[in-house]
Amino acid sequence: MAHLVALPNLASLGADGKLSDDIAMGHFAARPRLRRLRIQESAATEAGFEALAQSRSLSHIWGRESRNFASRSFVAFSKMPALRTLGINCSKVDDAALATLPDFPALRELTPIGFQDGGFAHVGKCTRLQRLTCMYCRDTTDAVLTGFWIWDSVSPKLGFGKSPAPIIKHHAYGTLAAAIILTSAGFVLGIGISS
Repeated sequence: MAHLVALPNLASLGADGKLSDDIAMGHFAARPRLRRLRIQESAATEAGFEALAQSRSLSHIWGRESRNFASRSFVAFSKMPALRTLGINCSKVDDAALATLPDFPALRELTPIGFQDGGFAHVGKCTRLQRLTCMYCRDTTDAVLTGFWIWDSVSPKLGFGKSPAPIIKHHAYGTLAAAIILTSAGFVLGIGISS
């Protein structure tokens, strides 16, 4: 992996599972032109994610299910200067760490995998967020909409990517429509949605 990431113009890389362990994360962080990184099911520990957070160039990270990503990792990511897009499982991130979400300096797109209802209160405070993709929020309830009410004034251009449907039950769509201005929406598994 060290030889591959040493390519001088490498801007995008996919390295899933064991290919994104602690050692590899240090190599990724050291690449000055690396912008996009896919690390699904990463084998890295929190130390590896903290090493990755030293990157000054990474703008997109897709980790989906990364079993060791937890609070220390999240706080470290909150200090990444170029990170615009993040999609990683945060089910092991505690509320104190999630509270740093509004501190991410460049974050514009978020896929909040594994977020529970309370985590969305922190999403609602992200004034620069432009896109929220909630296709992996299957354990949330309509309570997440309480955070949306403040989004109209905080982030009026927030758009949904993919489907917020798993987090919103059919009786809550009116609440959602009144709360924010949607620039895009897609609904899959439209259980309980009628015309």
